[in-house]
Amino acid sequence: MSQSIDNKKLLGNSAILLFVFSFICFLTSFFLNKTIGKPTIQRVEATGGEVAIRTETPNTVLRFDISQQLLPNSWSYLYITLEDTQREELCAFSEELWAEAGIDQGYHWSESKNTFTNKFSFSKPGVYYLVIEPEVPAVAPEKIGEIKIKSQELRGSNVPHLSMAIISLLLAIVLNEIANLTLIRLIF
Repeated sequence: MSQSIDNKKLLGNSAILLFVFSFICFLTSFFLNKTIGKPTIQRVEATGGEVAIRTETPNTVLRFDISQQLLPNSWSYLYITLEDTQREELCAFSEELWAEAGIDQGYHWSESKNTFTNKFSFSKPGVYYLVIEPEVPAVAPEKIGEIKIKSQELRGSNVPHLSMAIISLLLAIVLNEIANLTLIRLIF
């Protein structure tokens, strides 16, 4: 009986430590996800193009907010490639932007998605390129505006800290449940 109580106490204390560790990881993740410095805004024609990105220090993390103005009932599909100084492709991603509007039972409505965000970590300083190739409807290309790329440096990458926060929180919940059987007592 005494060993069972000691095990429960050990599991409970471990759960508390993991909760504290999880909280610290969440705070660190939140801190690292904040922007520093002034944003850089560059523009590309609606037909596409490229922008140069210069990083000065190793392990720079940049957040890109990419947007395009669209008139109602139009869309644009952006295919974006990140290239290094030697013009080799590092990664590619795509996103569909759109704007819809109409009248439904006498009420005007509108919806749109004209902005998206991506984050990249640059391990080496240098010049990188975002190559943007849009696909737009052939019917009304005049409804599509220029593409705006806003880049801003972040304090660091929050991914490892956020991952550890989630894992340690889940583990803390499991250990607490094993030690105290709180959910089982609530259900039964």
